[in-house]
Amino acid sequence: MPFTSKNEIINGEKKCNTCGAIKPVSEYYPYKGGIRGSCKTCMNEKSRDYMKTVSKETRSEWWQRSWDRPEYRQHKYKSAKKRIANIKQQCVDYLGGKCSVCGYDKCIEALEFHHIDPSTKKTNNGGRGIDRRISFESQKPELDKCVLLCANCHREAHFLK
Repeated sequence: MPFTSKNEIINGEKKCNTCGAIKPVSEYYPYKGGIRGSCKTCMNEKSRDYMKTVSKETRSEWWQRSWDRPEYRQHKYKSAKKRIANIKQQCVDYLGGKCSVCGYDKCIEALEFHHIDPSTKKTNNGGRGIDRRISFESQKPELDKCVLLCANCHREAHFLK
């Protein structure tokens, strides 16, 4: 069946308004309860081209104006807090979900990552071995050097050295 309408979706596929390719709907960004007219590839290319035409000063001014709005800052802080909590939860689950010494598992904020060998600790992030600002997948090599301890057992582990 040929595609006739710009926004027509047939068998989970849609024709891109920009490049004309027929792609699955997963290749389109969501927009106002539906999907964008152009595919992700075309949208990203348009965005890159636009950013090349806009000066760094204009981008900086736009960012500063946005950041001056309290509701924008609150939204950014809230989404960052949620993302960081999600990454910590994934890291804790990856290491078993409870203190490896006493079995404590009541509060995730009381669980910490202890490097078995401190000399192997990654130090390019302010001395912290685990950096919750980067993705969980990027954390795995560092997590493999750690054990999960509650705050109390972690302090004891460092004190007894």
